[in-house]
Amino acid sequence: MGSRSRRSGRELHDEAMDVDEDEFTSEHKLMLQYFLHERMATKVELVNIHKELFENRADLKDVLTTITSKINPLKMDIKETKCDLTGETYFVLIHTTGESFFPRCCVFTKPQLDFLKQVLTGIVLSSDGAVGTIPAINSCKTLTKSEAGDTIEKFVKEKILMETAGHGLCLTPLAVLEFEPFFKACFSGNLLVCDLCKQLVFIGKACDGCEQRFHLHCVDKWMKSKKTVCPSCAQHWP
Repeated sequence: MGSRSRRSGRELHDEAMDVDEDEFTSEHKLMLQYFLHERMATKVELVNIHKELFENRADLKDVLTTITSKINPLKMDIKETKCDLTGETYFVLIHTTGESFFPRCCVFTKPQLDFLKQVLTGIVLSSDGAVGTIPAINSCKTLTKSEAGDTIEKFVKEKILMETAGHGLCLTPLAVLEFEPFFKACFSGNLLVCDLCKQLVFIGKACDGCEQRFHLHCVDKWMKSKKTVCPSCAQHWP
């Protein structure tokens, strides 16, 4: 049997968009355009956008299912996740190329990309899921300090990093999901998984007894169920 020819990006695009207009309406396309531009939205933001576009004509879950079925052939997906820092629910559009590093590397120069790898490494290896902005700039070996500062602003603008007064530079919900192949390829022995939701955790609560780390929002949910012991080692939590 002859080998199957590889389809072009144009063919994949046509396949994704060749759908019944009654199913994939202009409202679906507008929501997709929003995701392509913004890359992520809080649940509150998305509910408001859905209400404005669809009113009561379609359930949000069904709308997202329809959109993802069209973009999956283009190696994209929309995922629901929670922010490590705030616990807020987000919906994010990610690339699913299977590559071990950032799929949007064309956005950055080689020195900027090397700096990004450096910052990501610092975050993964840190004890609190964050790195300080000034230490990151001072330790940059591929850019001047001024260029490094401007590049961090670009990382924030591209929604890879968020900068907070209490934590410094940490990962956005988008970055946690989209960088997962890179993290697993390069830091498999350093990654922590929340024992409650079984997802990667960078910022969270560590048990004093077993040192297992949990998402703050997972701990809150656990404690609200009136459970006051560690889910992993059963040590009492005050």
